[in-house]
Amino acid sequence: MTELRWILLIAGMLVIAGIYLFTRYRPSGGAGTGQEMPHRREPVLGEKPPESKSTHAEFQRSDVELRDIVESADESIDGKEELVEEPINLGHPEKIVTLRVAFSETNNVPGSGLTELFKAHSLRFGNLNIFHKFINEGGRSKGPIFSVASIVEPGSFDLANIETDTIPGLTLFMMLPNPIEGSLAFGSMLDFARAAKERFDGEVLDESGSTLSIQRAGYIRDEIIDFERKRSIRNR
Repeated sequence: MTELRWILLIAGMLVIAGIYLFTRYRPSGGAGTGQEMPHRREPVLGEKPPESKSTHAEFQRSDVELRDIVESADESIDGKEELVEEPINLGHPEKIVTLRVAFSETNNVPGSGLTELFKAHSLRFGNLNIFHKFINEGGRSKGPIFSVASIVEPGSFDLANIETDTIPGLTLFMMLPNPIEGSLAFGSMLDFARAAKERFDGEVLDESGSTLSIQRAGYIRDEIIDFERKRSIRNR
């Protein structure tokens, strides 16, 4: 009887030791894989999901970026003088005013329609491979009053294929100081933006991408007037 007890005690100890060794040295992670399971971060109630990149981020362009583009214009026109009636000196702007016209995602505008609009508003293709608005004063062309680029970076138009291209939107910008009074230049640019909106069922946006309201347009005009007033005082 005593011998049987010793046999059962030893067997029990061996079973316990076997269980301990199995749990101590078995592989971590998924069963039978021998690999660590990837760490999964549990969601936290009320936590915002990570923001995805906006599909329209490529359309956004700051005044600093536009200024850099404008100041490199002399390099971009090399070999393309035949595209403009006369060389254009864009100069070094102190301030850039920007508007955008966004067309519906389901209604990208054919380039042929845009070229007709450009001609109707006397815009000429030139520096930076974009279009520029000029006025005729005393028999001479004066400008650019404002310029129009594609809303898609880098903003240039392929004149050879523009008739068959589709354009999702436009970026309009004017520089200060301007060849004419700033508020008049802004009015001309705004007129063109509204004409493009009406013709192609688009939307006029301000520099931040918000819909341009009458109040916002008035505020931009006041900013231009204030800029020119302060500049006039500095230059006295």
